[in-house]
Amino acid sequence: MKTKFSAILLAFVAVATLLTSCSKDETVQLPVVAFAKEVYGLDFNNEAVVKVVSTAPFANNQSVDFTVSGGLVEGVDYTLSAKKFTFANGSNEATVVVKFLKSITEDTKLDLTLAPASFATLGLSKASVGVDISNTVIYSFDKENYTMTQSSDVVLQLSKISGAYTTEEALTFEVEVDPSSTAVEGEHFKFSNGKTITIPAGQSKGTLKLDLIKQEAGKEQVVLKLKQVPFILKPGNFDKASVVIFGSLYDKLVGEWKYAAFTNEDWWKTMNNFGVDDLTKLAKGAATDKLVFNEEGLTTALTSDLKNYFRDSKLINLGEVAERLQEEAGYPRVQMLVVKALANVKFSATNVAEREAQIGFRVFTTNDGVETLEVTIFDFEPTDFLKNTYDIYKSFGDSPAMRFAPLRYHFTKVK
Repeated sequence: MKTKFSAILLAFVAVATLLTSCSKDETVQLPVVAFAKEVYGLDFNNEAVVKVVSTAPFANNQSVDFTVSGGLVEGVDYTLSAKKFTFANGSNEATVVVKFLKSITEDTKLDLTLAPASFATLGLSKASVGVDISNTVIYSFDKENYTMTQSSDVVLQLSKISGAYTTEEALTFEVEVDPSSTAVEGEHFKFSNGKTITIPAGQSKGTLKLDLIKQEAGKEQVVLKLKQVPFILKPGNFDKASVVIFGSLYDKLVGEWKYAAFTNEDWWKTMNNFGVDDLTKLAKGAATDKLVFNEEGLTTALTSDLKNYFRDSKLINLGEVAERLQEEAGYPRVQMLVVKALANVKFSATNVAEREAQIGFRVFTTNDGVETLEVTIFDFEPTDFLKNTYDIYKSFGDSPAMRFAPLRYHFTKVK
């Protein structure tokens, strides 16, 4: 009897152990699988990488099915990189790339819903893909109209509705010539480095350069626009840029010009200027001053302070550069012709040091139709005024020293 009772007891313990084991297996918690976030916006490739995550990695390429809804047609409005979210061995992440083929409104969404899985419990099971308003980027050329002399720099800039924006990685946009253009590519102008604008990583602006081939009456306008605009981008003030072919600045210099204004005098007076110079002594022009350009070079007829700098001289064309106008709002970039000309760089009646100096010239027509010559003097070593300012700028190592602290004068064309 004792032996029989022991056998029964052992059998009971075995069954109890088995039942206890089964009970423990039934209470084991399965990994939770869920979308990483609820809303996915498009990137600059019109794509969204939708991610599903798990609280534990999977050992065998487990897959989670999903359904798509929202009224859009696969293959027409969008494509999917896969029909399932598949976890690689040892991974707790799975992705599917959704690419939109057509632009959609802010109200249109593509909804993804995870299907139940036997090996996991669902967490966040629904996500949407579409235009994320908070992620919308504004694109615009920095101005509507540009002038092409020997060349022209066209600037594209990005911003956010809320303000500034910088790229996480370099972005390249293709540009095309709008049919409304009258100038012909390859005949009147060319693209210096291809039809693309690249905005470097960490920046918000990129530049496209055009070069003049020839000027022809009636065929002087180039209209540019982005060829393919990512859906994440929305147009700002100027989604097109008009470039008017003006011709070589060197040729535009020819003629007689009379003095009009010292245009950045107020800028000098309002800037800090280190508080070291008397700005009432700044060199000024007079209404009787004239500059005359011809094929031989520059001839002067000056009675004001300007006679202490300018000399009659032949001109050496150094080419055009893009310079910023510090005195104007937004510091606009303009194309400026730089020449070498004989000048008294001391800008003084009593202290003379003549050498070939770099001088900037820009010719443009004002809104009221006045043809204007802008003269920028940045290669000078003043002794009668700005002496202390010059010494400070010289220590910065720029060449010429006053490159970013010039004197700027306007002259108008004598008819």
